[in-house]
Amino acid sequence: MYLFAVNRGNSTIKVTDDDGNQIGRIYPNEVCTRWGGEEYYLVNFLASDGQIKNGTTVTDPNFNNLKYFTDGSGYNVSGAPAPYVYKMRRTMNVYRADGSYWGRVAGGMYIATDEPCCGDTHRDWMQVNYVQSTRGDWVKVEGAGYGHGFVDTGLGSASGYNSWAIDANV
Repeated sequence: MYLFAVNRGNSTIKVTDDDGNQIGRIYPNEVCTRWGGEEYYLVNFLASDGQIKNGTTVTDPNFNNLKYFTDGSGYNVSGAPAPYVYKMRRTMNVYRADGSYWGRVAGGMYIATDEPCCGDTHRDWMQVNYVQSTRGDWVKVEGAGYGHGFVDTGLGSASGYNSWAIDANV
């Protein structure tokens, strides 16, 4: 499962393809997704051509600067119904787990999730269990037989930590 992360170091992280050829970089304060094992990590990142690409980073010493959104990040919001809570910087679409449109979450409101992972089909969407309405109520995102949905993070158009749609407080 790919979790969202941000490069909190001062150096770029080299990303390669399966043959070891460099296909991109993850710059300081840039958001990506990562999944890892003991010898390598798989990442999804917004490449310079504007496309989300899959890559690998194996030996890059700067990789430890990538901080998962589960690493003590998020907001402490009283009454939040899930453990990971993030603030929306702008209004974004929310989708059911099957990809059909569910609604929107307003900028300035919070989302709550059991796990800040990305979708299998849309690597730029984050799993979400609840969204906060503009009245302050928590609304369950569900449908299509699942107890969660996904929120568009804006990663498909911007990967700079301050320019994408979610403030993870990382």
